[in-house]
Amino acid sequence: MNFINLSHTFEINEKLGIEVKEESWGKYLIVDNFWKRPEKIKEYCLTYHPVKLPGVYSSPDNGSKYYDGRIKFVFDEMPLFTEVVYYLAHTYFNKHELRVRQHNPYILSGNIFEMYDLDYNKFSDHSYAPHIDGTDQIAATWYMNTDYSSDEGTGVYDCVPHMKNTPWCTGANLIGKMPAKYNRMVLYESHIPHGQLVTDRWFSEKRISLVQFFDTKY
Repeated sequence: MNFINLSHTFEINEKLGIEVKEESWGKYLIVDNFWKRPEKIKEYCLTYHPVKLPGVYSSPDNGSKYYDGRIKFVFDEMPLFTEVVYYLAHTYFNKHELRVRQHNPYILSGNIFEMYDLDYNKFSDHSYAPHIDGTDQIAATWYMNTDYSSDEGTGVYDCVPHMKNTPWCTGANLIGKMPAKYNRMVLYESHIPHGQLVTDRWFSEKRISLVQFFDTKY
C-alpha cells in the first residue's frame, strides 16, 4: 500500500476559470485549471489497480475485451476542493444550502477505462452505457488526460437504453456533450442521461477521470 500526502497532491488553484453553459437539455458548469498538480494526480491514478465497476460496466467481457474500473482516494478530513465544489453546486444550481450534501465527503473516486478488442468495442456506431447517477444528485467530473480531441468528453442522451451483458448499445440519441479538457471539471445534474464519449484513443491509452456526487435531497 502506498501512502501519499493527499492534501498536498489535491490542492486546487487559487484562481479558477468558471463558465456557465445553458443548453436545451439543461445547464452545466465548466471549471478550468482546477488542480494545482494535475500531473501528479494523473500519476497516482495510474499507480493503483482499479476494481471493476458493477452493473452493465462489469459484463463478462470486462477485463478481457475492455476494462472499466474504479479507484478511490480516501481523506482523513474533508478536503478543501470538496468544499469548493459544494459551494459551486449550491450557488450555480440554485439548491437550498441545507439540501446539498456531499455523497461521501472523504472519498474521491476515479475511473480508469481502456479497450483491447477492436471488434467488440463498437465505438463508431454504438454508445457506451448511457446512464443516470441518481434523481437528486449533482455530479462533478474531472478530465485527467491531456490533448483531448473535440470528439471526447461526456455525451448527453435523450434516454437510458436497455443494456444486457455489454455496455455498448444503440437506441439512445446523442443530444449534446460536455467537452473534455485536461484539468477541467464539469458540474451537472446527474439525472440527465449521460456517458463517456469513446474514441479509438483508448486502445493505446488509459482514460482517466475523477468523480464526486452531491445529494440535493434527504
